[in-house]
Amino acid sequence: MIGKKSNYVNRTKLFPWSTFLMLIISALFIMSFIDKPVALSEDCKTLLQQKIDYQNDSLILTNLRTVLNCHFDSIEVAILSRPEFMGTILVSLSKNSLEITYQDFINEVCKIKSIPNFEEIKRMIEHPIKPVKSSEQNSVPIIGYSTICDTTETFKIKNIITYSNYEKALDCSQQINKPLLIYFSGWTCVISRKFEDQVWVSQKVNTLLADSFVVATLFCDDKTSLPPDQQYYSLTLEDTVKTFGQRNLHLEQETFGNIYQPFFVIIKPDGIAIPGTNVQVKDDFMNFLNQGLE
Repeated sequence: MIGKKSNYVNRTKLFPWSTFLMLIISALFIMSFIDKPVALSEDCKTLLQQKIDYQNDSLILTNLRTVLNCHFDSIEVAILSRPEFMGTILVSLSKNSLEITYQDFINEVCKIKSIPNFEEIKRMIEHPIKPVKSSEQNSVPIIGYSTICDTTETFKIKNIITYSNYEKALDCSQQINKPLLIYFSGWTCVISRKFEDQVWVSQKVNTLLADSFVVATLFCDDKTSLPPDQQYYSLTLEDTVKTFGQRNLHLEQETFGNIYQPFFVIIKPDGIAIPGTNVQVKDDFMNFLNQGLE
């Protein structure tokens, strides 16, 4: 009996300690998922207090990316560091004052980061949906040219069939005598996603694109490597073109004089190009499309 009693006493003594230990481990596990304040380095703190020098574009871009990296993770930086995005914020801030610090910029970025669909955009970039080859899609005919054009490098955006290959899209446009709409976009381009959700889905736009245009969507941040025999040095980009995204960006800048996305160009079947635009309002976009049909 004494032995049994002794074992019982030992178990009761151990029980509170094991429970306490489990509580500590659980608390640490839960705390690991709670956002913690970012511990800024002294360099970051110093830079945040500096005024933005609007006369030095290259320094601005470098510093903006630095302060973004001080505050956000790599995916967020990929979204927030796009030149057109940063430029929009700077233009907005400069309307009130030219005495702007990098802290002012970060404050504006935090407001945008708090919008409801930011996390959805972030998840989409972390797990991008790659274009689906036409052979892998459900049976969706391309109106007017499904039996004429090579459609092996096509996918869908809001039910519109679009090429991912510029040359094939241009060839199809000439074969069926319809204008080609080139849509320069990016996987990480927030403005492009907003345009697709608000304008591309419009019935008028959707019908006009499906009935009257050949469409090519070219992602300028596509990291897919080009075959070695298709890589080349671009004087325009001052870099070796190694990815499909770089090739698309070279085309946009070299041929159409633009480096930002979204950007739209219309090429008529006779080769005449309608001056490019970045309009994002439905009525303005419809007017742009109609120019290609005149």
